[in-house]
Amino acid sequence: MSVAERVALAKDHLLKSVEVKGEKTGVLEMRRHFSCYFKGLDNFKETRMKLVTLYDVDELLRTLDYVQENWG
Repeated sequence: MSVAERVALAKDHLLKSVEVKGEKTGVLEMRRHFSCYFKGLDNFKETRMKLVTLYDVDELLRTLDYVQENWG
């Protein structure tokens, strides 16, 4: 699966999680999944740390766009 496909899947998963569980719980529960979506990417530690510590959905979406631009 390409990085672009993984980003699209992670975005969909995030938005569905927020829709079903609310923003706070949806984001907190998604954090553990982000590492799995992007396992094996070189030089990804800083971005991974950002993904698993952010609280804001819009910031997370921007960070996922950044992942696609830089690793896609």
